Amino acid sequence: MEEIELRGKETYSPFAVPIGWWPKKWAGKRPNKTAIVDLDRGKECTYKELYIRSNILANTLLAKGIKKGDRISVILGNCIPYMEVYFACAEIDVILHLVNWRLSPEEWKYQFDLIEPSLVIVGEEFLDNFRKLINLGVNFTEDNVYCLRLPHSDTTAPFKDYETFFKDLNSEDPKVDWDIDMEDVQIIMFTSGTTGNPKGAMLSYRKNFYCTMSDVLELDICPEDKWLLTFPLCHSGGIVIEAVPTLYKGATLFMKRGRPEELLEAIERNGITKWLAVTYHSRAILNIPDVEKKYKLESLKQFTLAGEPVPASLIESLREKWPHISIGVLYGATEASATIMHLDAYTKPGSCGKPVFFAQVRIVDENDNDVKQGEIGELLTGGPIRCSGYWKDPETTREVFKGGWFHTGDLARMDEDGFIYIVDRKKDMIISGGENIHSTEIEAVVRQHPKVQEAAVIGVPDEKWGEKPIAIILPKEGQVIATEEIREFCKDKLAKFKIPDRVELTDELPIVGPGKIAKWKLREKYEGIAK
Repeated sequence: MEEIELRGKETYSPFAVPIGWWPKKWAGKRPNKTAIVDLDRGKECTYKELYIRSNILANTLLAKGIKKGDRISVILGNCIPYMEVYFACAEIDVILHLVNWRLSPEEWKYQFDLIEPSLVIVGEEFLDNFRKLINLGVNFTEDNVYCLRLPHSDTTAPFKDYETFFKDLNSEDPKVDWDIDMEDVQIIMFTSGTTGNPKGAMLSYRKNFYCTMSDVLELDICPEDKWLLTFPLCHSGGIVIEAVPTLYKGATLFMKRGRPEELLEAIERNGITKWLAVTYHSRAILNIPDVEKKYKLESLKQFTLAGEPVPASLIESLREKWPHISIGVLYGATEASATIMHLDAYTKPGSCGKPVFFAQVRIVDENDNDVKQGEIGELLTGGPIRCSGYWKDPETTREVFKGGWFHTGDLARMDEDGFIYIVDRKKDMIISGGENIHSTEIEAVVRQHPKVQEAAVIGVPDEKWGEKPIAIILPKEGQVIATEEIREFCKDKLAKFKIPDRVELTDELPIVGPGKIAKWKLREKYEGIAK
């Protein structure tokens, strides 16, 4: 596989404890310390238990013939086994393919055809879609699919139980005949592309090591912290920014999904000290009547928001409710995880902060020349925290990582104090509830409808989700298209959160240049639209 060469590659090989052995270190120091609490399933584990089960799993995988460079695909919700698989694969240099469970079977198929995993671990709650994936022609056998059962499950599925991995109780440190290099790919995580085709970002051990170090430094994580994880672990925010740094520091990770009220109750009941959430969570919290009287949140020291731009008015509202909590904002991407942070968002409102410790940042013009201070340009990120490129896609890798820098596609400016402001998205990305949605991906599906001549998808502001996608459609002559007709057409082809919220019909789409739709004009026209 052709890959780009990392400049200064040798300097990225620290003399450090490999990622796979981090639970071992804490099992030796604090074996009975609680590592993970799964509040939804009512389960928890100590660092010793995490270390032992990761070892058993790693040894079982080796016994099955899994070897360096093989891929294991995981379709799981947040749970303790997710981290068992993470550390087991890291111990034996097996690539972990993290699958977004919110995607449709057709979207899964694209990834599986590209990844060709040797083994799949799927949660019972996702079996219906997994069976649809098999019906689409992806070849799995009963021997290479393992199912993680739900608590108190009585469902019989034609796949082996995840717990059968642990029949062999060999908990010794696994031994392999190969070296683990810091540039080896540890994780493949797909991110949508501007062309509509998802891209498999290759996250190396080097990248994940330095991301962990940056997050620990910037977020000031300590062993006494209790971190609330609400981001999905299949996202960079969940696994790279939250879970792994928390466990690296020997703190306790609390997993919880649910309504805002349930999350606030969990914070108070468990003494949570830190929480990273998508911005829409904060809006939902502020919509609860007398929320500051119902939930004092005395233990919470730090509340960081990510996933979309955070308006200054929202930060000020949170400050009025809970003046003792430090409110922060974070900017990042799958390719570089957390790149810019601002943990005192009361100052410099609107800014996402400064580059994290191991990140490098540039703002450039169309020729990749640095712009002057205060001028707007494209944001580039570099340093050891960036990924190695895209899986089996050398052409896009060369384009996006031109000159060794990750071209984010976001337009930004930097003020005289070095604070960065995201001005606009060069790529037509819609951010809804913390999920990145590329309009071109939706457009490719909508254009397949027999009544559609042309379509453009944009994001419009939404009070709950931040943004929602709508489709502006030029119908074929004599055709009328209803919103529900398009939504139904997209149902099995796109994830639910990508399906257009509504359809607007038009006689003409604004065109600029060689057939390119001027989406900024559409945004001006439809920005104030209300459902």
